[in-house]
Amino acid sequence: MSLGRILMLKIKSVCYDSTFQLADLYGKALEQLGYEVEYFSTVEEPITEMERYVGQHFDAVIDFNSLLPNLDTDEDTLFLDGIDGPFIDYILDHPLYHNKQLKSPLKNFHVICLDYDHEEYIRKYYPHIQSVSTLPLFALPVAQADAKRDIDVLFTGTYTPANDMLHKINSFDKPFSDEMKMLIDILLENPSLTQEEAVLKLAKDLGFDEASIMMRDRLYTFFLVDMYIKSYYREKLVESVLQDGRTLTVYGGQWEFYESTNARYLDVHDMIPFYKTPELMQHANICLNIMPWFKAGIHDRVFTAMHSGAAMMTDTSRMLEEEFVHNQDILVYDLKHMEQVPELIAYGLEDKARLQELAKQGQKKVIERHSLEVRAKQLSDVIQNIEK
Repeated sequence: MSLGRILMLKIKSVCYDSTFQLADLYGKALEQLGYEVEYFSTVEEPITEMERYVGQHFDAVIDFNSLLPNLDTDEDTLFLDGIDGPFIDYILDHPLYHNKQLKSPLKNFHVICLDYDHEEYIRKYYPHIQSVSTLPLFALPVAQADAKRDIDVLFTGTYTPANDMLHKINSFDKPFSDEMKMLIDILLENPSLTQEEAVLKLAKDLGFDEASIMMRDRLYTFFLVDMYIKSYYREKLVESVLQDGRTLTVYGGQWEFYESTNARYLDVHDMIPFYKTPELMQHANICLNIMPWFKAGIHDRVFTAMHSGAAMMTDTSRMLEEEFVHNQDILVYDLKHMEQVPELIAYGLEDKARLQELAKQGQKKVIERHSLEVRAKQLSDVIQNIEK
């Protein structure tokens, strides 16, 4: 007996085709659980062909970082309201980037996010959304046996120079540019703060109360601050390794433009498709990570690296501290003390047997708690708990 009917959407590919891969992986896992899953992809058909779903019933319509909530029809109604079933927008970064979509007055609108703070933020500033759940992504499946671990330290991700963001910020008129730089200072001084906590502190410093700053719209205007902070700390992390004279292997776009007197220690490789990440991570002894400013969530790179048998080294978050234990199944550094990073790396690599045992414990925990199969069951629970 079918558990229900799912429409899995693949509308816009972002981040190394990750959203399309996630749709396929989740879809197949839901099929294994007993759902009927239908897929729609703009790679195969123009988006206008979605009109065939109008009037059809689905137990869930799922999209990732969706652009569809504001799509209207010739009758000035929202297109998704014409499909009979709950629409779930699975957002993969801070809600500030989805402000326009989240404000949509869809009649059956639900959101899944990756961070407890994001869930709280959506509940507070988008109360019209019928339900919000926190469900981090999963470890990508490992397709082959362990490869030779011939990379000491691996980092995956795109390089965006922080100075590029700063130039854009300086191009705005005062006082807006000054406010953005004040917000940067707050986050650099207090890297444990979320974006919204920093904006509230800025508002207090400037003499504004929370009600007057219209958080969801105000925070969106500060998106360059978020991009700058993430780029700044990514550069700082990489430089902390290079300053120690240690080779850092990086896979991702734009790293050939990284400028530093220590850039000679950077082993640069082109970006790879999302689905090949586990295979690459199987070559690493240590996978280095920095959260995309998730203070109560976990990025899927953490799960995938650990599932691939590498030792994961990352900054922390509330969710991470609930799931893993430093020096037992994961290695954790502090954003305020980046000098710890070379010491942690040296500590790990000087005793490979100890490092492999830590990685083994992490791998076991991820398989038990953060595999695709486990997460698909949790996604099924979210679907089943939506009021029909």
